[in-house]
Amino acid sequence: MVASTAPEAVFDAESFINEYYGAWSDPNRVVLTTTDSNTWGGASGYVYTFPRQPNGTPDIDVVIVREGKNLKGKMLGFVLGTSDQRC
Repeated sequence: MVASTAPEAVFDAESFINEYYGAWSDPNRVVLTTTDSNTWGGASGYVYTFPRQPNGTPDIDVVIVREGKNLKGKMLGFVLGTSDQRC
């Protein structure tokens, strides 16, 4: 029997986040930024917040930001911006 000398690949998400982005300063808020898109650019992304209800359960609030990168993105952003939906 031959022992394997190859290291096992293990992904530790918490270590990755702490190393590259620092510790989460607010566990009730998550920010996702669009990094590469043909349509969206700049400050585009999502912001999730988790406020607590009086009974202790979390609610989920989402803010979607769309900044058009080109004419197509600006037109699509305008159309989506006029259809404000609240759940």
